[in-house]
Amino acid sequence: MLRVGKRGLCVPEQRSRSETAMVAYALEMDEKLLPFASELLADLDELGGDAEWIVELLASLELPSTTRVLDLGCGKGAVAVEIADELAWRVDGIDLHAPFIAACEEAALVTGVSCLCTFAVGDILALSRSVSDAVAGPGAVPGCDRYDVVVMAALGDVLGSWSATIAALRRFVVPGGFIAINDVVLREGGSSDFEGFADYLTRDAMIEQLESCGDRVVRAVIDQPDQPDQPGQPGQPDQPDQSDQSDQSAQSAQSAQRGACDEYVKHDRPDKHDQAGSAPIGSTENEPDHFEENRLIRHRAEALAVEYPGLATELLAFAAGQEAECAYLHENVSDVLWLLERGRD
Repeated sequence: MLRVGKRGLCVPEQRSRSETAMVAYALEMDEKLLPFASELLADLDELGGDAEWIVELLASLELPSTTRVLDLGCGKGAVAVEIADELAWRVDGIDLHAPFIAACEEAALVTGVSCLCTFAVGDILALSRSVSDAVAGPGAVPGCDRYDVVVMAALGDVLGSWSATIAALRRFVVPGGFIAINDVVLREGGSSDFEGFADYLTRDAMIEQLESCGDRVVRAVIDQPDQPDQPGQPGQPDQPDQSDQSDQSAQSAQSAQRGACDEYVKHDRPDKHDQAGSAPIGSTENEPDHFEENRLIRHRAEALAVEYPGLATELLAFAAGQEAECAYLHENVSDVLWLLERGRD
């Protein structure tokens, strides 16, 4: 699913691929379909992380108006534009797919934040290799050294393993700055037996890799809309039952020894398509947003297949692949928004 990047391509193979091949890999489609990517994905404003969710977390930091943000793999600019619009921070976005950068610029213009946003076509893997630990080198944004916040949402293993990814991302961030990552973890008992997801981790294993460079996970918000509500306020840590106190204390002690995050809370996000209340049983309104997105993708794929019969196999395979991946993710993983504070080394 395009909201979750796959983690199954080794770094040496990545580095040997052409830019076109890497764009196709990131978009999970056959290279033949790249000329039609904008049309296939026309109904999806957000490619990757949930913009409102990310902005909500960043706003809680209460950083100054001079804050600068780098959005790596910015897609169509939903996150970057939302940050600029809601927080009035300067945002630079980089993506390898030129049509997406054009969409970013249009979104910023329509929203009225062009003065706060700069977008550029760029290979973030190559860029990360060109950046030293001392300064953010050429290729990022002229005149800028490091950023206060770096955002990476649903890019999978474009920069390698999670430990390698953090090692690359922290180069762009000032000491004491923040890295926001939106991705998934395996649920308890969840399976990673799906193509492209063998390297996804459990929550504890993820924290270990995220903190492998000396940075600290200070907050992690998990989206579990299918789980029943527990006592407590939405978006706040649930209050444990008395019967669970001893287990909770033991787990807290273990987390402290691991250097785990200060907050790991359940966050029930309302479905954007169901703001008025509960939908009737059997209605598609009760399904998560990504199921509706898959229907929109299939509709466009089928229309293109009629217009371009020579690509019908690839177009329909793309739609089917998104549907199968969505079903797997819905059963086996949880969406998590991580916030790391960069070490002051």
